Amino acid sequence: MKKSKPQVPSPSKNPEYEPTRTGLSPDTLARALRDNLYYTLGRMPAVATPQDWYAALAYTVRDRLLQRWIKTVQTLMKQDIRVVS
Repeated sequence: MKKSKPQVPSPSKNPEYEPTRTGLSPDTLARALRDNLYYTLGRMPAVATPQDWYAALAYTVRDRLLQRWIKTVQTLMKQDIRVVS
């Protein structure tokens, strides 16, 4: 009889958990926006200006774009691809 290892869900594969930095659900995006406003820009939502909210949104979008770019580079590095620049 084969013994199989129990499947322990990793944080990235657990549907209930999405990393704040890179998640795409509406709740995760809202949390990331507030986190960037508070931790990156040092502003409280009650006193944040429209420019502060815009900057926090830009950081939120940047995090997701950066994650996709890194995954693309990692995929290209696994293959024997030559890049002409």
